[in-house]
Amino acid sequence: PEELQKVLDQKIGMGMVGNDMGKFMQYQTAQAIPKFAEGAGNGGGVAGDAMGLGAGVALGQVLAQNLQQGLQGGAAQAAPAAAAPVGVRPDEVMATLEKLADLKAAGHDPFTITKCKQDAFSADLKEEYKDLPAEEDTGRMVSLAGRMMSKRVMGKASFAHLRDDKGDIQLYVRRDELGEEAYAAFKKLDVGDIIGVKGEVFRTKTGELSVRAEELTLLAKSLRPLPEKFHGLTDTDTRYRQRYVDLIMNADSKDTFIKRSKILAAIRKYLSGEGFMEVETPMLVANAGGAAARPFETHFNALNEDLKLRISLELYLKRLIVGGLERVYEIGRVFRNEGVDTRHNPEFTLMELYQAYTDYEGMMELTESMFRYLAEKVCGSAMISYNGTVIDMAKPFERISMIDAVKKYAGVDFSEVKTDEEAKALADKQ
Repeated sequence: PEELQKVLDQKIGMGMVGNDMGKFMQYQTAQAIPKFAEGAGNGGGVAGDAMGLGAGVALGQVLAQNLQQGLQGGAAQAAPAAAAPVGVRPDEVMATLEKLADLKAAGHDPFTITKCKQDAFSADLKEEYKDLPAEEDTGRMVSLAGRMMSKRVMGKASFAHLRDDKGDIQLYVRRDELGEEAYAAFKKLDVGDIIGVKGEVFRTKTGELSVRAEELTLLAKSLRPLPEKFHGLTDTDTRYRQRYVDLIMNADSKDTFIKRSKILAAIRKYLSGEGFMEVETPMLVANAGGAAARPFETHFNALNEDLKLRISLELYLKRLIVGGLERVYEIGRVFRNEGVDTRHNPEFTLMELYQAYTDYEGMMELTESMFRYLAEKVCGSAMISYNGTVIDMAKPFERISMIDAVKKYAGVDFSEVKTDEEAKALADKQ
């Protein structure tokens, strides 16, 4: 509609949304825009069209508010669907949107840059030059890329920290090295912006390995402020719902993702060495068996048939054993339509393996040797620490029955329990 077009032109400017603006025209209500904006920002942003990760929701909030105020005389409140996440102030989002508009107007749209040379990483440089004395240059020019996590402007010289795929490194930015115009542009950058830097590696007089910037390029504009550095991102709900922010702010979360990937790769390598074959089995099943859980249900239109999402991997793997594949395993997603909390997700990754011509003793030996192998390959040692307790994976695992385990650790001899009532009373007591 013409009124909608007029409001959008006046309030936020067509340039800020790029080619995705036309898609917003399909939505007749302000309440519908934020969800579409989130998808456009997250999806289109990768291609350089839109604002990048997380920016879509912020844009949706601005669109919803401007649409309602413009079309209803400014009396309406922002749409409930566009409620701002914890810690994000609308004025901060608007300020960054205005900076992006200024950049585009000046012909410096960062989202048109699709590649950046990257020939070094922070952790590798720190390891290579760990013995470099203070106030020494290396003579080595490097090209880095990453997110700017801090910035201290001090007149003609400034410091910043860049976080790349392997860690953080300090940047030393001088007006004389960078040039007047580029240094002025650097001072306008925000923490959270993604930048490319070229410069020489050296160590400052305070002993911190740094890169003396000679070229600095804005690669992507962050349209949302990062959580305040001192307190970090601590809200559990936000950490799970906005995992990308959690990864930016919490090094432990990123390390968990990296280790999980290494664990899966090591499992595959170990099982391959033991003669196991990885397979893929159906996720849509007529009978969701192999476990006791409530399945998700769906409908297959082509066959007009009701199906379920699998709750385990077991049944098809056993069929493959019957078919003559003697050692098989699968690592895949399963779905259980039950409770949810921070430790239980309705969809999760499960691994199951089956082999012929062995018993549970053979499976225990396989499990023990695999865990030992994973600890050494992923953690670098069979000695690992968990919640302050050191676990030695090199030691033989204790072999114990369930009844003996209950007796040893709970002090209950279950072999003496004769009725359900007795068992329930003991459970309540424990």
